Amino acid sequence: KDVGTDAWESILTLDDRNSWARVYNKLYLDIVEGVVFFVCLVESAPTNSEERMDTMLLNKGLNRWYDRGPKLIVCANGVLGTHVDYSLIDGKIIREMYEACAEAIKSYRRDDTNHYMTPNEAVQLEQHIFHTSPDILDRIGHVRERYITETSTIGLTKWICNRFG
Repeated sequence: KDVGTDAWESILTLDDRNSWARVYNKLYLDIVEGVVFFVCLVESAPTNSEERMDTMLLNKGLNRWYDRGPKLIVCANGVLGTHVDYSLIDGKIIREMYEACAEAIKSYRRDDTNHYMTPNEAVQLEQHIFHTSPDILDRIGHVRERYITETSTIGLTKWICNRFG
């Protein structure tokens, strides 16, 4: 997809800090730095393990905040995954969050009136827009190209552990 039509600003988190500081957008970054976790909605619909790996880990750099907290990734077909730096948080917490979300997705029934909120209960969302300039778009394009080059050889290797311990 084209840089001009998608929100690629998160790929700047892969860039060096000096470059990132030049495109600094204080309000937007304060919000990003203050979140507990991200929910990343993706258009892809992976159907096998290689597609899931590519979507959850790489996603061509789109919609992943690489130096931030855990990302819960929800695909168009309901496939759920996580992308997290485990040095930041205990894996058990991530697993419990993942399992709760997976169960909510699996048990959701569109015709079940218990899943609908009244207007007073609805979560109010606030939109924050990252304002770009031609310089920022150029930098995003540069980082994207570098990312795609560096990750183009990554593949998935499956192995089975027949015994543990």
